[in-house]
Amino acid sequence: MLQTYAEPLTTELRVLIADNHVLFRKGLARLVNRLPNIRARITEARSYGEVNRALDQSGPFDLIIIDMLIPGAAPAEGLRRLTARAPATDIVVVTLSAFDRHIATAQQAGVAAVVIKGAGGAHLRDVLRSVLAGTPAPARPKEAANGSATVTLPLTPRQQDVFRKICEGMSNRQIAEDLELAEGTVKVHVTAILKALKVRNRTQAVLRGERLGIGRASRAQEYC
Repeated sequence: MLQTYAEPLTTELRVLIADNHVLFRKGLARLVNRLPNIRARITEARSYGEVNRALDQSGPFDLIIIDMLIPGAAPAEGLRRLTARAPATDIVVVTLSAFDRHIATAQQAGVAAVVIKGAGGAHLRDVLRSVLAGTPAPARPKEAANGSATVTLPLTPRQQDVFRKICEGMSNRQIAEDLELAEGTVKVHVTAILKALKVRNRTQAVLRGERLGIGRASRAQEYC
């Protein structure tokens, strides 16, 4: 008796990956290309300006994976504009920040899912598969979810933003440029952050950030 087997269907996807760290973009691209039965045509962007150009030139996209704090717009406004401009696109937000207010900002914008980068590639892969299948995204792993405890730290919202940049390895000058602050203001925030976290220097602050789920861009290797 002759038996026939149907080959699994391959879905072609147009994917936009927006992150200002090249290692993350490349790692995310590899992860997407390893999804089963998916052939992805990937466009990369480093800022909201490049996202808008990509939408003009290569859109619409089937999937957008975007870092919540890429340059070019405030997180809430940037995501609101993106979801309004691409209402039929599945948008997955990835972020180094485990602060609940950042996660809530993304969810309120109407994105399909929010993933903490520290949760690792396996979790992000599961989230992407669920989003593309139209099923609820899996919950964050326990160790990543615990990072949300950072909201109990005695930091103001602006200090939380500066703390995240410290954990990304940015200098005061880079933080000032990224957050559009005076460098002197950043120094004041850094001093207050070190005092609030009860650490003596930036290195100890970064180590504290790692324990709280806020890591350096070197976490990109988890997605490769």
